[in-house]
Amino acid sequence: GEAIEAYSTTLGIDTAQNESIINSDIDLTDYDTVIWILGEESTADDTFNSTEQSLVASYIAGGGNLFVSGPEIGWDLDNLNNGRTFYNNTLGADYVADNAGTYSVTGVTGSIFEGISLTFDDGTLFYDTEFPDIISPLGASVKALNYAGGSSGAAIQRAGTGGAGNVVMLAFPFETIVDASDRNDIMAAALDFFGTTGSVGPFQITDVSR
Repeated sequence: GEAIEAYSTTLGIDTAQNESIINSDIDLTDYDTVIWILGEESTADDTFNSTEQSLVASYIAGGGNLFVSGPEIGWDLDNLNNGRTFYNNTLGADYVADNAGTYSVTGVTGSIFEGISLTFDDGTLFYDTEFPDIISPLGASVKALNYAGGSSGAAIQRAGTGGAGNVVMLAFPFETIVDASDRNDIMAAALDFFGTTGSVGPFQITDVSR
């Protein structure tokens, strides 16, 4: 929320648990942008269950923009095939390996995160990410962040059609980025990519499991 406010003080924010989406209490299509925060959710508690996958796929196909972060999304959906089609086709990513072995990332030249270098938490400040996925882009996606020290993809971006239906995915938790200024820069780059203006209210799904 602070990173969104730093982007624009006139931008409205709604928050809810993911169960509100599953139970149809909240309609994703009411929002131009959804920010889906997964914390360390993995196979035991689902990153995206089948209902969530269907709703999010329809939302993006209809022109909604999605920012999603979490270290176990690829492990759960692609590696263990709890939603490989959704992960590959809707999120536009391919799982490469478990545990990048680093807490530092750098923006890829030409991507929305070019010029940004940051660290995420090792447990000193917030919580230890432990096993961040290494991912690569599929289809129209491109790599947006690389891990330091030889590991590859830490984030992807995918442009939708006509400026809508865009996706940004971090393979580590957004909320564990150590410096607030880096969180602001990452959020601003994503919202710029989505074409966000002060009259649009993004919707943040807070779903953090530790």
